[in-house]
Amino acid sequence: MGILPKTKKCWQCGTVAAFEADVCASCGSALGMVKPNGVANTPEEQRKLQESMRRGMPILAGIVGLIVLAWIVSVIASLYKSDVAQPASEQVRVAPPQVPQLQFSTLEEKSTPSGGIARCILVDPSHNNRSDIERLGRQLKEKDSSLVSASTTVYDNIEAYKVAGEAMDNAKSFVDERKKTKARKALEKLHDEHFIAMVIIIPRNNVYEVQYHPKGIGNDTDPKDEIVIGLQ
Repeated sequence: MGILPKTKKCWQCGTVAAFEADVCASCGSALGMVKPNGVANTPEEQRKLQESMRRGMPILAGIVGLIVLAWIVSVIASLYKSDVAQPASEQVRVAPPQVPQLQFSTLEEKSTPSGGIARCILVDPSHNNRSDIERLGRQLKEKDSSLVSASTTVYDNIEAYKVAGEAMDNAKSFVDERKKTKARKALEKLHDEHFIAMVIIIPRNNVYEVQYHPKGIGNDTDPKDEIVIGLQ
């Protein structure tokens, strides 16, 4: 069953001795390791066996060393692989955070003779800042990039838009300085103060910009700051 024998025979006189015995109790001969037939090796056979084992030890040690080295290399390689960035095709793609859409109301939208559109929109006054107006411009760029052109006037006060509509219906009297009444001038001021931006999209000319007026649109007698924001 694969278990070591309990006894061995003396190679000289044949006396049975314990397996662990080094010397025969009967004749005093040295007892070596046991051969398959159960007889102990002679001293010469034992010497040759030990010499063979001594020669084989360096080879065995080398084999063990190679196995250990291969294991170490495999461990290091696995650690290195985990640290190296994976190819783009294997990386987990994380979607960029969604920027909330800036809410606005479309007050008017018309087609232009060139095939584009012109519109007026209304935003909450809290959006009268560069960051939000640029965000609005990028929304409209995405919306209008397939059009021939798009021009969007941005108001933050509905009454200012109504003034503009009235001006279009009666342009001559609105522009004629001599016919302006005090009330008319007040309406013009209201309009100019709340006309806060113009978004211009002309894809074929690669024009994508916002003309931002933080304090409203100016005129020759009352110029105001204009900030041009590129959307490329």
